[in-house]
Amino acid sequence: MRIENKANPYVTSSQLDLKNASRYMNLAFKANRIDVSAELSTQTGKPTMVIKNEDGAVVRRIDGQKIINKMNHVDTYV
Repeated sequence: MRIENKANPYVTSSQLDLKNASRYMNLAFKANRIDVSAELSTQTGKPTMVIKNEDGAVVRRIDGQKIINKMNHVDTYV
């Protein structure tokens, strides 16, 4: 018996949110013919979305926690 395209039960929802966000950003960049790509990076110990141009230079870094909060409609009021 072979299982295909099943969600991994051991992956947290925040990791899925970040993967979905990177997929969405890459599709939007491709649709608008912008030569950049979005990748996930955990070099600093916390998840970060890194946007690079076609030469591989980092254009922008976005904190992964901010992406997760926006995708889950979490607003923080101080």
